[in-house]
Amino acid sequence: MAEIFLIGIFLTPVILAAVLRVNANYLFLSGALGYLLSNFVGKNDQLRSVFVNNLHLSGSASNNLQLTLILLPVVITMVAMIGTVHKRALIINLVSSLAVGVLLAVLIVPLLPSSLNIMSNTLWNQLKNVQDIVVAAGSAYVLVRILISRPKHGHSKQGKHS
Repeated sequence: MAEIFLIGIFLTPVILAAVLRVNANYLFLSGALGYLLSNFVGKNDQLRSVFVNNLHLSGSASNNLQLTLILLPVVITMVAMIGTVHKRALIINLVSSLAVGVLLAVLIVPLLPSSLNIMSNTLWNQLKNVQDIVVAAGSAYVLVRILISRPKHGHSKQGKHS
């Protein structure tokens, strides 16, 4: 059961990026932004107490807040970027979306309830062993794709005042 849940966490952004034709480079960057928010906002005692007290969260409120801070930028980006990938580029986008799946799995699983037994799973242990390499390679791939796809500022045929 834990393996299925882990695979679901990994495949959800991959499938959604393909179906909604969302540029996964931006999803990866949004996941990284969510991680930063989770570390700097989600672990700040004053900010966390404001969220917990005002939202009446209980027990695992800190984990819920961190999960929300990680996933919210990804969800907002996914909604805002629907249809930004041409059908011809879906295969190229697949590599970035796989990197998003690994990144989100690595960030989310430690925050999930221990009763799911995901962290004691062999598949999770294998992922943890290669997480540094996979996240670094995914980051490099996404950065290169962003740099390659930047708009070209060439000379247009039209004059300045046409």
